Amino acid sequence: MYIITVYLGAVGIKKVRHTVATGLITDIASFIMSVIIVAVLFGY
Repeated sequence: MYIITVYLGAVGIKKVRHTVATGLITDIASFIMSVIIVAVLFGY
């Protein structure tokens, strides 16, 4: 949470309502896609 505050404060963004939810969703999506890509490439 501290990192999000520092980054958004540095660029002057004041509306941060959906920032944490968006970050978590993209983390989950990237994890799922990496599992799918590894399964396709290595045949698991």
